[in-house]
Amino acid sequence: GSVVMQSAFDAEISLRKQLTLDQKIDVQSEDIGPYALMFGQVLPDQITGLAAGAAGRLILENGQFALRDGSGSIEGTNWTGELKLNPELRVPKLTGSMVVDSVSLPSLARYVLGQNITVASFLERSAEPFNSSLLNWIDAKLSITADALDLGSKYVARKAVLTLELDDGALVMEDIGAAYGANGALSATVSLVSGENGAAVEGRGQLKNISLGDVLPETFSSIMGETDITLEFQGTGRSPGELVGELTGSGAAQLSDLVLPGVNENGLASLLAWADQFDETPEAEALNTQAAKDFSNGALIAQETEFPFAMAGGTIRLSNLRLKGSASELTGGARFNLVTGEVEADSVLRFTDGFEAVAGASPEVNIAWTGPIANLAKSFDANGLSAYLGLRAFEREQRRVELLQARILEQQRLRREVRYYQSLISD
Repeated sequence: GSVVMQSAFDAEISLRKQLTLDQKIDVQSEDIGPYALMFGQVLPDQITGLAAGAAGRLILENGQFALRDGSGSIEGTNWTGELKLNPELRVPKLTGSMVVDSVSLPSLARYVLGQNITVASFLERSAEPFNSSLLNWIDAKLSITADALDLGSKYVARKAVLTLELDDGALVMEDIGAAYGANGALSATVSLVSGENGAAVEGRGQLKNISLGDVLPETFSSIMGETDITLEFQGTGRSPGELVGELTGSGAAQLSDLVLPGVNENGLASLLAWADQFDETPEAEALNTQAAKDFSNGALIAQETEFPFAMAGGTIRLSNLRLKGSASELTGGARFNLVTGEVEADSVLRFTDGFEAVAGASPEVNIAWTGPIANLAKSFDANGLSAYLGLRAFEREQRRVELLQARILEQQRLRREVRYYQSLISD
């Protein structure tokens, strides 16, 4: 790497007073890794190089350094700010405020967890062990404003403010506030620490007025709606896979203006028309095949709903899910295993309008989703419909017989009246 330094300074040295300094600096390096190694520090990007630079007024007074009107860049990310460094503490402490182009939470996490730990390490549930924090040589408390906040993977927030603290190697990001999606907002607090016994993470957060398309994986991009989510979580582990498997927590979600494709709340009419072609209730296999056709081709438009969820042993569980449409209601629950990426969801679609009511049964169909989240398989079980169709056919036949009997009785009555009046005429 190379270093370019331009400086002009005035220093006053006295036997009675501490050294004071007021110096303009402009330091640029294509790779600060080697210089960090000189002080015993290993940076995650030292293999490929970490370009950095700083400029401003460097002031030394009362044993503390200050950078006034500071500016610079770190790996292409520009920053400005006012910083102070107290080197006389047991662990030097950096304080101040910064305005930056972007902050990457995954990149910060690498300084705590190890240079080989990435977002992919967690998505793939890697068994590679965490390393001890690289930040235990300095403490810090910085107020940061960022145009962009990289949350990992495709998720990026905007216009972020946060307080970043380093304490004995632990990374704490408090009072995170940012815009997210088209009209949403994010607030959160997250702490991360790593040592000889592994890593620990803890956090809480809230998303408000978020489009589902901005938080769900691409697999569910066709689901539309708005959501508010609150979440608390914590976990420990010696590797990404182990930490994911030990995550626990809880939260709640509110949904509004939900459009759930592949669940046709108006599919009952077409299925009943199909079933009416037969003299007897269709066999289960044929009924399930027809149900998959009629209830997949459409969508459920649900009213506002709220449901809790819990996380334990690396599995997220949704319970008491109730989506109420104009003519039906979908209830059920789901489980998402963060370790394997597998989903298991069971639900019952019950119809509340647009059908003939029968005693002892109501039309309903079970819908299940199973498999990896990127390739879910949906299946239908129409046994509930079979019972309803059987009773419906029985009641229809009973009404038909009753009507036939009523017509026969009416005809008999008319014949008696005819004979009666004929007898009166002949008399």
